[in-house]
Amino acid sequence: ESRRDAVAGIYVSPGDTREVHTLVNASRAQPGSKGKLTCLQNPAISKAGFVAFFGSDCPSASRRQDDDGTRMYRTRPRREHALHLYDKTSEGFTVTAGIYLAQLPASGGAYPPAGEASLTVVADSFSTVPGKPGVSFEAFTSPVASETMVAFVGATSDGALGVYTYDLSTPGSLRRIADTGTAVPGGSGGTFSDFPYPPSVAGTTVVFYAAAGGTASGLYAHTRSDAGESTLKKLVTMGDTLNGESIAFLGAGAASSDATTAAFYAVTQTNGVYTVKI
Repeated sequence: ESRRDAVAGIYVSPGDTREVHTLVNASRAQPGSKGKLTCLQNPAISKAGFVAFFGSDCPSASRRQDDDGTRMYRTRPRREHALHLYDKTSEGFTVTAGIYLAQLPASGGAYPPAGEASLTVVADSFSTVPGKPGVSFEAFTSPVASETMVAFVGATSDGALGVYTYDLSTPGSLRRIADTGTAVPGGSGGTFSDFPYPPSVAGTTVVFYAAAGGTASGLYAHTRSDAGESTLKKLVTMGDTLNGESIAFLGAGAASSDATTAAFYAVTQTNGVYTVKI
């Protein structure tokens, strides 16, 4: 993402060339809406030739510029939470946001004219949440992408948060892999309460941090076999120890796994970066 003449845009430069192509910019109409993609953030590129990105029609005034950094959203200060949050009440506007895909041309192929790349909606404010008729999305994190899928955290109109995936090879294949109604693996009896960071995805394996109250908060993995069988399991939580020391904090980034191993940051009596097998 960058700006050219004060117009937000997502640009690509193929291979070792110095050519720059405009994939999408703020003059582009938002799919299914009368608005423009005036806010564009954090594109993620897949080896399969797709670029996933967050976009919305928000005016610049819609950001919470009055936030002093102390206001909370679930378990994190608003400015630190990974969701793109907007104030929908102070100015009486409604923000239409979404996760979108643009496909790059095949090797040696021609790029479309500036800003005219075909866009696919992964999920947006008009999308129905999988398994929840009548429930729509209201906010999103930036997307992450592997060679086969896109993953993101979304907030929904029923007050839930969830981790969602979309298969790049199958249009309309949006799936919910965990949300704030999902039972925490391990039989603790609790449910997830927040997903404050973007997930990490490699292949069809998604690693994410989930708040779950006390010692159950930590890193979890969702895997899917070639036969389509899904498994949700714990990787490491606040109830574990590292080198015999209790964990005071842990977290992971959006590119922290390779489908077999996940890396994470933890604070014990010292600070460190660790790995855990998936």
